[in-house]
Amino acid sequence: MSDQAGSKPEAPEISTREECWKQSIYTFGTGAIFEARAKRIRQRLQLLNFLGLAIPVVVGGAALAFTTNSAAFATLFWIAGLVLLPQLLLSLGLLVGNWIDELAYSVNRHARR
Repeated sequence: MSDQAGSKPEAPEISTREECWKQSIYTFGTGAIFEARAKRIRQRLQLLNFLGLAIPVVVGGAALAFTTNSAAFATLFWIAGLVLLPQLLLSLGLLVGNWIDELAYSVNRHARR
């Protein structure tokens, strides 16, 4: 009687369907993780790029606006130096930590999903 047309699927097909559904949920979750990771790395790179340009622009603008031996320029130069040190450490972390390759990997893995 199991050969009748229109009979219900047997248990192994239901198990396979459930396994496929579970794997699709895992795939979606993995894609979300890689997307969040790529977003975080992209934000860090944007911050580094901004600081890498903003500090020299501010110091250069101050050099044009004030004389180089004024107290305001000396203070600004000192503050810019303090801000520049963390930026240099972050840039070093970028190179050593290979953030650019991590970003490319995360974007590539998310695109395959």
